Amino acid sequence: MWRLRVDRAGRISELNRILEHSATGIVQFTRMGPTWMSVLDSVASGATLAKNTPGIEDVVASWIAEERNLCLHMTSGLNRIVSARIECKHLSDQQGRLEDGVSWLAKTQTLT
Repeated sequence: MWRLRVDRAGRISELNRILEHSATGIVQFTRMGPTWMSVLDSVASGATLAKNTPGIEDVVASWIAEERNLCLHMTSGLNRIVSARIECKHLSDQQGRLEDGVSWLAKTQTLT
């Protein structure tokens, strides 16, 4: 059991190293779309996002793309397949995933 914990700690350390590397763009969210900052500033200032908020769809699309990119980086770095947990109905319906993401962001003011 101790060996398992050491191995897990090594993997977590490697994952952190991968995520913190400047080339991933994850720590600074440098790969997010152009509307990311304006929507983020709106949320930070206390504004409530609605489904028709300008840029909200681009933000959700960027979030989904970043999640996909993160899985690719983790797969490469850990030498194991890493995939996002996606609802079955969204596996073949990317537009539905985007629309549901926009609805969720407008409802909860969070991205998951």
